[in-house]
Amino acid sequence: MASSKDYWEKRAIERLTRAEVRSEPYLKKIYGIYTSAQKQTVQDIQHLYRIYYAENKWDTAALNAIAPSGDLVKFYNQLRAAGLEKRLPERFNGRLSRLELLNAQLWMESKKVAQKQNEVETQAHSATIKDSYYRSIYDSAKKLGATEAFSTLDDKTVNKILKTKFAGANYSERIWKNTDKLADSLQEVIGKAVALGQSPEVTARMIRERFGVSQYAAMRLVRTETSYFENLATVESYKEVGIEKFQFIATLDMRTSDICRSMDKRIFSLKEAKVGENVPPLHPWCRSTITPYLGKEYKVNERIARDPSNDKNYYVQGDMTYANWHKSLVDRFANKLNHSVTITGVSRDGMVATDFGATFDAFSMLDVDDALVDEIAKNAETLMNAHPELQAWAKSQSKDGLVIRGSKPSSMRYETIASTRRQPPIISLNKRYYKSAKKLSSDVFKGVRSGHFMPATNYKGYTFYHEFGHFVENYLLRRNNTDTAARRIMNDIIDIAVRQTKTDRKTVMAQASKYATSKEHGREFFAEAFANLYSGRPNAIGKAMKTYLEQELK
Repeated sequence: MASSKDYWEKRAIERLTRAEVRSEPYLKKIYGIYTSAQKQTVQDIQHLYRIYYAENKWDTAALNAIAPSGDLVKFYNQLRAAGLEKRLPERFNGRLSRLELLNAQLWMESKKVAQKQNEVETQAHSATIKDSYYRSIYDSAKKLGATEAFSTLDDKTVNKILKTKFAGANYSERIWKNTDKLADSLQEVIGKAVALGQSPEVTARMIRERFGVSQYAAMRLVRTETSYFENLATVESYKEVGIEKFQFIATLDMRTSDICRSMDKRIFSLKEAKVGENVPPLHPWCRSTITPYLGKEYKVNERIARDPSNDKNYYVQGDMTYANWHKSLVDRFANKLNHSVTITGVSRDGMVATDFGATFDAFSMLDVDDALVDEIAKNAETLMNAHPELQAWAKSQSKDGLVIRGSKPSSMRYETIASTRRQPPIISLNKRYYKSAKKLSSDVFKGVRSGHFMPATNYKGYTFYHEFGHFVENYLLRRNNTDTAARRIMNDIIDIAVRQTKTDRKTVMAQASKYATSKEHGREFFAEAFANLYSGRPNAIGKAMKTYLEQELK
């Protein structure tokens, strides 16, 4: 019996997605728990400041005095009411100073967070286990036909699964460990605040930061544990319906980890199933899953992949592994690039080398507009071949020479269209702009018209020329890459322009773009002058740049 389309993989992905969606309300609750505790803690600290802090100085004598017995009684009553007296660290037993009492109260607040989070997660994971177990059995029955009667999951079985350990601990133990770190970090903040006479504003900010770190860890924990229990319940369901083998399925997109890529499509005996080794999750935030393996007659015809160029799903052959899918994307970009320049090699990690000393990061460039890939490749080839010394220097800095790659919009400031790194030499293109040649050209045109950029006619190539200008200047400054040296180069170019136009510095600088004069160190001046020279319509500054380069690049 042949399998229809990609039934098993679809069902597995749907179950994991369903578990993730179901966890959202619980994540919101946990987020709220941490936010509420953070606000309460900040209020407690601010109260401490009002009483014991004045004129940038703490009343350390009062802080170190023994806390009133009434305050201690109130604290221990709250501790018992919360059921935390057995967890109280030894250092907080007995008589406490006011400062020690504050730290004990901060500890208690973090443990209340642990209690609430534990309760919410127990509800979330119990629901995941039951839903994934029954849904997996249903999917198997629907595809294979009627199955024998199967066992239901009672609370005792669910609790047994909940107590299983992943990476040395179960979810509850991890929650308490996470809040132990939070309590210790809060105590560290208070100790530093008292020792340094720190302002209340700085202390409040540090407390919010500590809660933010712990909050993030909690979110990661829930996401990872959701995957853990979903896959663990699926394994139990396979045992129940008599499935003997399973297949590891990695997500075919660019976010997938190296370890999951290497595990994709591997087949294991159900007796060997072990979460964290051959059953997801293999790492935090893991998005891989498993499907039954029933032999060649149930071979999957197609599987879903995510196209990096448009972020949409599409189908590939069912037996395609992550490694093969990965290679197909590199080949796709290499074929695109090959129309513009000569390729000399493609590495396993997707670096496509050319014969002019530049290497393209294929995966990051897949969703860059074809017209812009062509423009960039041809411009880079022309410039690198015109100056062999740039090629030699780039290769001396990195085996890949000058690397050209796309950067995710989130990794660059919104207003930054592209950027250049000194060592190793890298030009990064912000894909918010480079996804569309039309949009990039429009944005640059507006910049030229407003005077933000220099005069130009090649709007598609302008920003790349600008960044290549930074690369050239980094080469020129390779022995002394300082702001003083960069300003000296700027002044040399201005002096050439003054001589060539037979005017003065003020007249020359009137032709500079706003961006060229935005930084005192002169590096943007150099890049803008370079872009003006190569993007058409060079003015006095662009022409002076040509003379300067003829002198310096032999």
